[in-house]
Amino acid sequence: MANKLRSWQVLLTCGLASLGFCTLQTLQILQPRPGSTICREAMAQRSQSLAATAEVRLLRPEEMENLYTFRQSQGELDECVVPLQRLFGQGYASYVAALKGQELVGCAQLGRLAVCGYFVLRCDFVINLVLVAPSLRRKGIGRELVTELLHRLPGEESSDPFRAWAVVDAHNQAALEFFASMGSAQRVGTLSEVAATSPLVAFALTLSQGALFRDVVVYQLNGRGDGSEYLWKGRLRET
Repeated sequence: MANKLRSWQVLLTCGLASLGFCTLQTLQILQPRPGSTICREAMAQRSQSLAATAEVRLLRPEEMENLYTFRQSQGELDECVVPLQRLFGQGYASYVAALKGQELVGCAQLGRLAVCGYFVLRCDFVINLVLVAPSLRRKGIGRELVTELLHRLPGEESSDPFRAWAVVDAHNQAALEFFASMGSAQRVGTLSEVAATSPLVAFALTLSQGALFRDVVVYQLNGRGDGSEYLWKGRLRET
């Protein structure tokens, strides 16, 4: 009975998502890192370690089914939601992926922020998902995935810089530690605090992230790209 009820809840959520009232993607950070100052030598070692551990690159269209399978294996996506994801979910271009050999071991997704799914905010995006396989957490993969997403957005040197927002459950300690470890992530606070300076953003986040009835913490991350508009490839190249 409980499983049937949960299935109906999932389907209802999917239906609302297709109408723009909430999103299917729930931000999940499974890779906490302590916030600390790291010397250049340590940063270089971490880059070498990451390169040896996984390759971060653009997701290919033919890899979408592998992506759904990976998300299901991590308990992030229900099987009954997959058909609706194929119809209404954002496509492969919204993701970056981490692969170890031919195996998908991590992914992150950046989506456009919109009010009710229709009024799109030009300079504001939302990080919907960050997911890393358990055996490869705390190796810098999650950080690299998010960094590549930020390179899709015009940076502070642009005349019109873009922003990415992350809505994290206030009780998700791993996610809070993850963003705290990213020096570029500014902890804005509650949605009410976001509304004080960016009311339209707060409204869009409330609707799209299903944050109306739960305690959340909002982070703001500035774009790092060199362009003047959103570039879905960022600094990566198709392979």
